[in-house]
Amino acid sequence: MGVAEEGRHGSTHAACSWSAGSRSSGVRPFALQLPRTDRVVIAGGGILGANIAYQLAKRGAPVTLLDRATPGTGATANSFAWINARKQPFPYFAPQPARHPGVALSCTRELGSELPVTWGGTVEWTASAERRGRAGRGGLAATETWGCPIHRIDTMQLRALEKHVVAGDVTSAVHAEIEGSADPVLATEAILARAVRAGAQVRHPVDVVGLDMANGRLRAVKTSAGDVEADVLVIACGPRRRVWRRWPASPCR
Repeated sequence: MGVAEEGRHGSTHAACSWSAGSRSSGVRPFALQLPRTDRVVIAGGGILGANIAYQLAKRGAPVTLLDRATPGTGATANSFAWINARKQPFPYFAPQPARHPGVALSCTRELGSELPVTWGGTVEWTASAERRGRAGRGGLAATETWGCPIHRIDTMQLRALEKHVVAGDVTSAVHAEIEGSADPVLATEAILARAVRAGAQVRHPVDVVGLDMANGRLRAVKTSAGDVEADVLVIACGPRRRVWRRWPASPCR
């Protein structure tokens, strides 16, 4: 087997959009298809790495998650943790109507009160005619066609929704009904705890220093604490993933 890599968007808007985080050559996004006997190592213990570990472990895969510091304290800790289906710049989000809020809602139902998520929707407004024009030409219309419950509102509706906010001049306002936010670090800890209960191993602080490859196949991940046998490596280390480029002999296949 080989290497799967976290998507470039990392966790910037993703509090619960963990299924969007992994990709592997020959495998469609949002699904890492593995035999249950494959030993999986996940490099990175942010919210994406934690959830990948949980989803695989609860399906019976042997999983080891590695983090160079404390899980959840890297890119995840600096995330805005806004759960939404609109602020996604990559085209593969378009065929997934309201995917992020939907996935997050299903995770909330599964983890219950363990997951620190607040729902309530969002309201955005602008006094800029230019920004209103951009929204009208693209984002809002496209998002509506995906089935997301989002619509324009007038100034009176805005004031009714946000009674304690003085909005000033408003040329355009939008209400998205099912968006939310999370505490990204606490959410990561909750998901990782579920992963451990499902059988995943978590090791930190451990730094990945190399790969043991034989005939184009991964045998082990070399770490500062010794080798970890692996058939598949999932790279979920956010901005640090550029360091993997120094190992050109790590094919994704």
